[in-house]
Amino acid sequence: MNKILIFFAVSLILSLSSFNTNAQITKKLFFVFLNTNPDKEKISDLEAEKLQAAHLENIGKLNEEGKLLAAGPFDGGGGMFVLHADDMVQASSYLETDQAIAANRFLIEIFPFNIYNGRICGASEPYEMVSYQFVRLHTNNENPDALGQALLDNRLTMADLQYKTKKLIVHGKFGDDNDGVLILNVSNPKEADDILSTHPSIINGQITYETSTLCIAKGTFCEE
Repeated sequence: MNKILIFFAVSLILSLSSFNTNAQITKKLFFVFLNTNPDKEKISDLEAEKLQAAHLENIGKLNEEGKLLAAGPFDGGGGMFVLHADDMVQASSYLETDQAIAANRFLIEIFPFNIYNGRICGASEPYEMVSYQFVRLHTNNENPDALGQALLDNRLTMADLQYKTKKLIVHGKFGDDNDGVLILNVSNPKEADDILSTHPSIINGQITYETSTLCIAKGTFCEE
């Protein structure tokens, strides 16, 4: 396993915390994409290891303080966090303490995050690492008149995935439209594509999506 994968695996284990259920009730969650920066500065292996160590230290600190609720790497690079904070300013301040982020190793996106299907519980030792298909949904705002129907289509589709097919682990949104994420309990992107190909608003282009494989500790999303 290369150093980057080791770094992400250790980061993941250290960052999993017991979840404060009040965060979901009060909707004070923030979703963070840590996108690999394609223009990041070339540095030595030693410098990279130091940044990784500092990144891990910050993850551990956020975990101990109850600020980091979930974390995991994406296959191919980058990763995600779910933070608990009072507001966007506070959530962003947690990231400012991360030396790897400060060194522009990642391009950060952060969004308010409301969970509509599923829950976050946090994993406990011994950790069992599992892979899920992670789907990022984007709303096509070129036809605002179709938004209401797309919202309805999305809610019905998510309910079917959660209660009928049992494939949906978590569905959360970033705002009032359908921008957000899905975590699907399927083994590969092809299976995720097959599921999403039946979504009415994806068929008509009102919603588009991107799929990645997410590695995370089992139990993070309250799954048994």
